[in-house]
Parts: sequence; C-alpha cells; structure tokens
Amino acid sequence: MSGHDLSIILTVRNNDRYRGHAVSALLEAAREVQYLPKSLSLVIFCEEKTLSPEISIHELKEIFNYIEIFDINTKNKIDFTTKSFLCILDSSIFISKNYLREIFVTLQQKPQDTLLVPEFLIKYGLEAEILRIPELQNISPYVLVENIPFPPVFSCQSCLMTKIMAAGGLPSFDSARMLADAIAVGSIVERCNETAIFEHAASSNLSGFPPLPDSLLLRPEFYRRLLVTQDPTAHSHTSGPQPLHSLPQNTLYKILPPAQAITQLVVPELIIDLPVKTENEPAPVIGRAYAELCSELNNSSYDEVFLLPFLTTGGADKYILDVINSLHTLNPRCKTLVLFGEFFTKYAWMERLPTGANHVDLCNRFPDFTEDQRQILTLRIIQNMAPHGRLHIKGSIFSERFFLRFGDLLKHMSPIVYRFCDGRIEHGGRTFIDAGQFAFISTAIPNIQTLICDNAHIAAFDQQRIGASPEQWQVLYARMPTTKQVTHKEIKASGKSRRIIWASRIDQQKRPSLLLKIARLLQKYLPDMYIDVYGNFIMDNDGLREEIVSEPNIKFHGGFQNFQKLDATHSFCFLYTSSFDGLPNVLLEAAASGIPLIAPNVGGVSEFVKDSHTGMLLDCSGQDDEDAELYIQAINILLKDKKLRLNLCKEAQILLEKQHAPSYYQQQINFLFADKMPIHQ
Repeated sequence: MSGHDLSIILTVRNNDRYRGHAVSALLEAAREVQYLPKSLSLVIFCEEKTLSPEISIHELKEIFNYIEIFDINTKNKIDFTTKSFLCILDSSIFISKNYLREIFVTLQQKPQDTLLVPEFLIKYGLEAEILRIPELQNISPYVLVENIPFPPVFSCQSCLMTKIMAAGGLPSFDSARMLADAIAVGSIVERCNETAIFEHAASSNLSGFPPLPDSLLLRPEFYRRLLVTQDPTAHSHTSGPQPLHSLPQNTLYKILPPAQAITQLVVPELIIDLPVKTENEPAPVIGRAYAELCSELNNSSYDEVFLLPFLTTGGADKYILDVINSLHTLNPRCKTLVLFGEFFTKYAWMERLPTGANHVDLCNRFPDFTEDQRQILTLRIIQNMAPHGRLHIKGSIFSERFFLRFGDLLKHMSPIVYRFCDGRIEHGGRTFIDAGQFAFISTAIPNIQTLICDNAHIAAFDQQRIGASPEQWQVLYARMPTTKQVTHKEIKASGKSRRIIWASRIDQQKRPSLLLKIARLLQKYLPDMYIDVYGNFIMDNDGLREEIVSEPNIKFHGGFQNFQKLDATHSFCFLYTSSFDGLPNVLLEAAASGIPLIAPNVGGVSEFVKDSHTGMLLDCSGQDDEDAELYIQAINILLKDKKLRLNLCKEAQILLEKQHAPSYYQQQINFLFADKMPIHQ
C-alpha cells in the first residue's frame, strides 16, 4: 500500500444519457486500484444533490473509504491540503478498467506540476473513432486561444491545485477551468500511456473546449509567460511521436474487452482496425493576433470595454463618447478599452477619446479574418483583459451577432446596450419598422443588465413589447454644453436674418425630398429667404445631389463636424425634417445656438421640442407636399410673432440647462454607474 491517497472527483449531469456507464466503469476501475492508495475517496457533484438511479451508494461504499456529494451549482471549495492525488472525471464518458491504477502509479513517478490526461479518446456506437490526445509540448500556445485539445478529464497531485489557488484561480470547482488554470501556472500536460476514456459518438463533446471566462490561461500576464516557455511554432502534427496507424495490440486487449462488459455498444470489430487520429488543430491566426494584442495592450484589468462598430461624426457617436469621458470624470483612474468591429475607413473624433483609453480596430487590423474568427478574438480580449470589467454595446451587425453568441459567457460583466431609434424600411411604397435591433434586444434581454436610451419614447415602446423588468431601461438624455448664453439682443437681431439652417446627413431618413419642397415653396412665397444646407450625401437617388446643389435658394456647404462653427446664432430658425428619430443631437445644438426649432413630432423629439413652448412641433403626414406647407406656415408664424420667437428660444435654453447641461448629465452618470463600478479582485 502506498503512503498516498487518491481522490476521485466526478461530475454527474442528468442530461448525460450514458452516466450509468460512467459509474459502472468507475466501480470496475476502483476495484483494480482499491488496495494501492492509503485511502480511496469519492466526491460527486450532481444536479440538486440527488443521485440518479444508476448510481448505487451501497456499491460505492463497498470500495471507497469516504464519499461526499455536492450540488453541481454550489461554490464549494475542495480542501486540497488533505489529499495527495486527484482524478477528475465526468459522467459523459467512462474510463478504461486500468485507468485509475495507471494514473496512480504514474503520478508517483512524475514531477509535482505534471497533469496527466488519458492517451486515447475512443468514440463508440454505430460510428467509431479513435483520437490520440496530444501532449502540451506538441501544441502551439497560439492554438490554445481558440481551442484546448484536452478533455476535462485529468489527474494530478493536489499541490498543483494549491498552486492554482495561490495564483488567483479556481474560485469554485469546475473541471474545465481547473485544467485551463493548471496550464496557466506552468503545468506539464502528458499522456498516461495505455489508458483510454470512452464517449458515445452521438453525444460527443470532448474534442476540445474553450477556456471559461474566469480562467487564468489567457490573462495577458499568464499567456505571455506561456509564449516564452512554450514554442509558439510547435504543432502536434509535425512534432512529437509519429501518428499511430491503429491501437497497439497490448493496449487493445487491456481496454476493449472490459469496456464491452460495460456496454455492448463498444464493438471491437469496428475499433480494432481504425486509424488513430490526432486532434485537428485550428489555424493559429487568432492566437497570433491575440499574442500581438497581449504585448501591445499589456493589461488584464480594464474597467470599461466598449464594443462599437466604428467612430464617426454622428449623434450616436457623440453620445457614446460623452459616456466614455464622463466615466473617466467619475473615476479618473478608469481604464477603458474600445473595440471596433465593423469595416470602416473614414474614422473621426478619435481625439475625443480620453487620454489613456486604448482602442483596437479589429477589421482593419485583421482584414483577412472571417466574422467567426473576429468574434472569437473579441471574446478572448474581453474575457481576459477585462475579467472584472463592464461591457458596453452599441448596436451593429457584428456586436449583436457577437453578443447573441456569447452573451451567456459575458452576462457577469453587467452588459449595457445603448438603445437609439428603430430604423425604417421602404417596401412596395410602404414603410415598415426595421425590427433588427428590437429582435436583438428581445432575444438577448436575459443577458442584458441595462438598456440606456437617449429618449423615453423608445424605452416605453420597448417595454410595451418585451416582457421584462421596466427597471432594465434607463433614460440618459444627451449632454449638451452651452458655450455661451445667447442674449435677447442676439435673438432679436437674428429675427431679421433671411437665413434658415438645415444640418444633418443626407439620407432617406432625413427626407431630403421634403427639404426640396420647402425650398421651392420659400422661393414662391418668401423669395428673400434661403436655406443653408450642411451634410454629407449618404444617398444620391435620381440625381438628388444635383437637385439640392442647383436649387436657387439652397446654399449647399457639404459636411460638418462641429455645429458651433456654422454660426447658427445669426440665423432665423433651424429646420429638421426627419421621418423617424430618437432625440437628435443636432436639435439640442441648434437650441444652444439660440435659434427657434421647427421639427416633426416623431420618436422622442417632443421630449425637447414642446409645441409653441420650446419650438414648433409639426404633426407631419409623411406626404412631402402637405408637410412642406406645414413648415412654411410655421416659418410665417415666427416671422409675424417676434415675441413667440423670443420665448421659444428662451424656454428651449431653460430646458436645455435643466435636462441636458453637463452638470445634470454627470449626476445622471453617477446615478447609473457609481454604485456599479467594476471591482477588481
């Protein structure tokens, strides 16, 4: 009898159809090793702490000196100091009869940081397959970023687990995390010769697993160390032992007959002449990219991670930038990482990111990546560079697909989704709501902690359609500083101006066709007035650009990045013509300039433009001819009623100060985020 003890840790899940095979094989293997260790103990993690009928406690007690049973969902820590050797098993597989004996004998001959995996994974059933599990020395660290080619079935000395805990790993029991953490702290992964695990081909899931979110393995400080000690160019297909053409006969006779005694689904005739495969390693491109970023970013403690499509000059982009900068005001030591996930070249406002914030343009940096590769790289960055951080998401095709795929793994990061207005789709002469972002939110809502909206309209609209807690939606009105208080004298002076401003991107949403109708009616009824148009063309259907540029009382100036530079204070009024919207930032900028607003009653516009109080709010029909008449009527009212024009400007600035001022905005940021600041462990 050895002076060492052997502890078996078995995870049993109710959905493992062949868990009875796992227990029967464990009993047979335990009888083989029963008298070698000083003591033989068994720890079982199962669902609801209730053992399935296939597990006979009476039989187990005949062999094991000590048995403990825990609920699989508990956070129990195992006291490794009382144990010598550990063997981690899972009910989805069963072990060869010689497995426990071989690992117990082999562990006594190995260094303390050795982790033993079985030599073979044999898939049985109507379709059979033999996989020879690789050793770590023949695996490139690049491969480990995407997939770990070891099953969560292994054995080691308990002091290795103590080493993991000292490094900050293993907060609770999980075999997959234990294996990844063991590699992180320098474990040597070797095969235990002539041992095997068996898995039914129909339920096969052991050909590799991704490191869990709180594994140490890919944290930059551990992964960089692995890159130094392990050759990144290693590859199990070209280095290490030559591949086996079939199972060696001595191994065959040791493991197959006892396995068939467990289940007749192990058919020796199907297995004997099968070629022995090695794990198919993924191309290491993701690993190379991750290694680059580990060295470049050199941080595993980001507080805030923003997943954005790109950064350009738009209201939503400014909104996100204000959140980022205000979080830095709230916590000057805040570490922020911004990830851009969509292909885009015309980036703008990068200089508005706070000092010290890092960013990665995933598409332009790694242009040859598939979307799947980009998603996996993004996941590894977020998991391991912000393990205790918070995740912020601005809607885009990439970010939404990413979160739908990995939201379960990231929900501990208190995910925040920024919610703006729903788009519109024209089809057959009719307009429909684009359900894309709503479909994402309604599907992902269990993994979203907070939806931050720039207006109350979209929040109420969502709550009517989604059965979730109303507290998940929070309204954060956009931040709008007033550079200077516009005086009554300036407002009165601008009333004599013949200049009207229209400023926005030029696309279907902003109704440029309506803008043309308004301009033509102005030419007819108020020929001395003209419209200064600022914006970039996103669309140019049927010569739209030429029409706008050539219209007599339109002066087209192209795009703009800063509304304050348009000298709006000396204009008569501001026109907004959108067909749908949230609460557009440009309306707030125009109000801050001290000119009256004329805008349609769509989306959240009425939360700032209150008719005849802070602006002229129009109930548009969507028909250009009818709506153009409404705008001309509103302009005429302002021309005739100078007192109304003055009051609109004054009241708009009062509401701006009350609802959008930087001081009020920072209070709202503090309310939303201060009590939920990420805590580094």
